[in-house]
Amino acid sequence: HTPGGSQYVFTETSSGAQGDLFTLTTPCIDLAGVNSPRLSFWYHMFGDDMGTLRTSVIVGGVATQLDSIVGQQQTAETDPWLERVISLAAYQGQTIQIAFTGNREGSFEGDMALDDIQIFQPPASDLAIVGTDLGSSACGLDSSVMITITVENVGTDTIQSAEAQLAV
Repeated sequence: HTPGGSQYVFTETSSGAQGDLFTLTTPCIDLAGVNSPRLSFWYHMFGDDMGTLRTSVIVGGVATQLDSIVGQQQTAETDPWLERVISLAAYQGQTIQIAFTGNREGSFEGDMALDDIQIFQPPASDLAIVGTDLGSSACGLDSSVMITITVENVGTDTIQSAEAQLAV
């Protein structure tokens, strides 16, 4: 995901059997002093026989599944990576590990890749644009075109309203 020759991890499915599992487990992570912690990672899952990527948190040796991504997510090998952000607020103040587990499906066409895995404390007030609709045409926009912007609160504070401006 990160340009400039960074490193990432991936499953190699050119050998093995259907149902084989891979697991990447982080070292222990101390969440003391982190308010509303979040886990972020980028992933690429392209291939006709893509399995499932499960994300779990481990506390005291007990794993709890937090999330799963099922099947092919990109339609081409060159498609952009996708980001996943998962709340770890329920584990605030604890020491945890994160486990990423993937499974091999029927053939070699199911490599999964992970990059830029991080635990972070989100800012209190933060909105993210998660979608836009420019109406019937993105060309020749003027004041008569209805534009819809979908936002998500990715901060920790409740946001009642927000203003948006369009620069043309």
